[in-house]
Amino acid sequence: MKDLVEAALSIDTKMAPIEADLIEVPAKSSQDMCNYPTRLSSKIGWLANVVDSAETAPTRQSVDLYEHLKSQADAQIAAWRGVLSRDIADLNSRVARENIPAIAVRVPGGAPTGAGE
Repeated sequence: MKDLVEAALSIDTKMAPIEADLIEVPAKSSQDMCNYPTRLSSKIGWLANVVDSAETAPTRQSVDLYEHLKSQADAQIAAWRGVLSRDIADLNSRVARENIPAIAVRVPGGAPTGAGE
Protein backbone atom coordinates (compact mmCIF):
# COMPACT_ATOMS: atom_id res chain seq x y z
CA MET A 1 0.00 0.00 0.00
CA LYS A 2 2.86 2.37 0.80
CA ASP A 3 4.20 2.03 -2.75
CA LEU A 4 0.80 3.06 -4.13
CA VAL A 5 0.79 6.18 -1.97
CA GLU A 6 4.31 6.98 -3.15
CA ALA A 7 3.23 6.49 -6.77
CA ALA A 8 0.30 8.88 -6.27
CA LEU A 9 2.57 11.46 -4.64
CA SER A 10 5.00 11.08 -7.53
CA ILE A 11 2.19 11.88 -9.96
CA ASP A 12 1.32 14.97 -7.96
CA THR A 13 4.97 16.04 -8.03
CA LYS A 14 5.09 15.59 -11.81
CA MET A 15 1.81 17.43 -12.35
CA ALA A 16 2.55 20.45 -10.14
CA PRO A 17 4.98 22.22 -12.52
CA ILE A 18 2.69 21.54 -15.48
CA GLU A 19 -0.24 23.07 -13.64
CA ALA A 20 1.91 26.00 -12.46
CA ASP A 21 2.89 26.83 -16.04
CA LEU A 22 -0.72 26.78 -17.20
CA ILE A 23 -2.55 28.62 -14.40
CA GLU A 24 -1.86 30.87 -11.42
CA VAL A 25 -2.14 28.08 -8.84
CA PRO A 26 -1.72 30.15 -5.66
CA ALA A 27 -4.27 32.79 -6.74
CA LYS A 28 -7.48 32.49 -4.73
CA SER A 29 -9.23 35.68 -5.85
CA SER A 30 -9.15 38.05 -8.81
CA GLN A 31 -6.97 40.47 -6.84
CA ASP A 32 -4.40 37.74 -6.28
CA MET A 33 -3.67 37.80 -10.01
CA CYS A 34 -1.61 40.95 -9.34
CA ASN A 35 0.53 39.14 -6.79
CA TYR A 36 1.74 36.25 -8.92
CA PRO A 37 3.40 35.89 -12.33
CA THR A 38 1.01 35.72 -15.26
CA ARG A 39 0.73 32.17 -16.59
CA LEU A 40 -0.22 30.81 -20.00
CA SER A 41 -3.98 30.74 -19.47
CA SER A 42 -4.06 34.43 -18.59
CA LYS A 43 -1.65 35.40 -21.35
CA ILE A 44 -3.81 33.62 -23.93
CA GLY A 45 -6.93 35.23 -22.47
CA TRP A 46 -5.44 38.71 -22.62
CA LEU A 47 -4.24 38.13 -26.17
CA ALA A 48 -7.76 37.08 -27.16
CA ASN A 49 -9.11 40.31 -25.63
CA VAL A 50 -6.60 42.41 -27.61
CA VAL A 51 -7.33 40.65 -30.90
CA ASP A 52 -11.09 40.78 -30.31
CA SER A 53 -11.01 44.52 -29.58
CA ALA A 54 -9.71 45.45 -33.04
CA GLU A 55 -11.81 46.09 -36.13
CA THR A 56 -9.03 44.63 -38.28
CA ALA A 57 -7.17 41.36 -38.66
CA PRO A 58 -4.73 40.51 -35.87
CA THR A 59 -1.35 42.19 -36.15
CA ARG A 60 1.74 40.20 -37.03
CA GLN A 61 2.89 40.64 -33.40
CA SER A 62 -0.38 39.15 -32.13
CA VAL A 63 -0.06 36.19 -34.47
CA ASP A 64 3.56 35.67 -33.44
CA LEU A 65 2.68 35.85 -29.75
CA TYR A 66 -0.19 33.40 -30.29
CA GLU A 67 2.15 30.93 -31.98
CA HIS A 68 4.66 31.29 -29.14
CA LEU A 69 2.02 30.82 -26.41
CA LYS A 70 0.43 27.93 -28.31
CA SER A 71 3.77 26.09 -28.53
CA GLN A 72 4.27 26.55 -24.78
CA ALA A 73 0.75 25.31 -24.03
CA ASP A 74 1.18 22.38 -26.43
CA ALA A 75 4.37 21.38 -24.60
CA GLN A 76 2.57 21.39 -21.23
CA ILE A 77 -0.38 19.45 -22.66
CA ALA A 78 2.02 16.86 -24.09
CA ALA A 79 3.70 16.55 -20.68
CA TRP A 80 0.29 16.12 -19.03
CA ARG A 81 -0.71 13.47 -21.56
CA GLY A 82 2.55 11.66 -20.86
CA VAL A 83 1.81 11.55 -17.12
CA LEU A 84 -1.75 10.47 -17.87
CA SER A 85 -0.79 7.68 -20.26
CA ARG A 86 2.15 6.34 -18.25
CA ASP A 87 1.99 7.21 -14.57
CA ILE A 88 -1.75 7.40 -14.01
CA ALA A 89 -2.41 4.34 -16.18
CA ASP A 90 0.22 2.44 -14.18
CA LEU A 91 -1.25 3.59 -10.86
CA ASN A 92 -4.77 2.59 -11.96
CA SER A 93 -3.52 -0.86 -12.98
CA ARG A 94 -1.75 -1.33 -9.67
CA VAL A 95 -4.84 -0.22 -7.73
CA ALA A 96 -6.99 -2.67 -9.69
CA ARG A 97 -4.53 -5.55 -9.05
CA GLU A 98 -4.70 -4.80 -5.32
CA ASN A 99 -8.53 -4.77 -5.47
CA ILE A 100 -8.64 -1.34 -3.87
CA PRO A 101 -12.15 0.09 -4.37
CA ALA A 102 -12.58 3.23 -6.43
CA ILE A 103 -13.44 6.44 -4.64
CA ALA A 104 -17.13 7.22 -4.93
CA VAL A 105 -19.19 10.18 -3.79
CA ARG A 106 -22.70 9.55 -2.54
CA VAL A 107 -25.16 12.11 -3.84
CA PRO A 108 -27.90 12.89 -1.29
CA GLY A 109 -30.89 10.76 -2.18
CA GLY A 110 -29.05 8.97 -4.97
CA ALA A 111 -26.62 6.23 -5.79
CA PRO A 112 -22.86 6.63 -5.39
CA THR A 113 -21.18 8.36 -8.32
CA GLY A 114 -17.63 7.99 -9.55
CA ALA A 115 -17.18 4.27 -9.04
CA GLY A 116 -17.81 2.05 -12.00
CA GLU A 117 -19.35 4.73 -14.19
